[in-house]
Amino acid sequence: IHFKKDEFVSIRIWDQGLRFTFEEAHSLQGVAFIRKEMFDEYHFSEQEPLDMNLNLTYILDSLMVFSGQPASLQICYKEIGGPLVFMLQDGSVVTDASIQTQEAEEPSDFGFPAEEVANEATIESSYLAALDCGEGAKGTMTIYFWAEGIRISTVTDHGSFEVDFPRSCFAQFDCHVEQAMSYGQQLFQPTLKAVPKAVHTCIRLSTAGILSV
Repeated sequence: IHFKKDEFVSIRIWDQGLRFTFEEAHSLQGVAFIRKEMFDEYHFSEQEPLDMNLNLTYILDSLMVFSGQPASLQICYKEIGGPLVFMLQDGSVVTDASIQTQEAEEPSDFGFPAEEVANEATIESSYLAALDCGEGAKGTMTIYFWAEGIRISTVTDHGSFEVDFPRSCFAQFDCHVEQAMSYGQQLFQPTLKAVPKAVHTCIRLSTAGILSV
């Protein structure tokens, strides 16, 4: 996602880990969850989860101090209302960045309960590379679920294409109803940036047409 300057992200800290939630125009919601098992050490002493908003530009700038080189990271939040501290260490070089927190804003509830999942399929992420239309592509992407698989078609200012994924491509395929829904390509495109990091990708459509990837 190409964040604008001074965008804010919602952060929840609790006994299971850290969750980062970002929204765009109440139409796209991205969630990243870092489980506590991913940390060498993880300590949380509060009884209830802690929620806050943080300037995302400051977070990204702090994490890029070593220009993407491997470094150890320590995250500290000592008191409610205080700053969130990022401490990065590369050998003998230590960088300490304190970012002031703001009162949390409740993320939008997109309403995607399990009983409203109309269709669901899991596919190897590498298959979805063909859907990348490039930076700045604007247009419409349509996902069509039917008994034999999924068809994804895109019409953008760069051109158009259509890809059929037969059900044999999927590790899991549950089509309960034939369904076709269209979405803005500019909203779906950021999702494709995360896909190469995964082994499998789960695609779900709700009865209301909400897309979850």
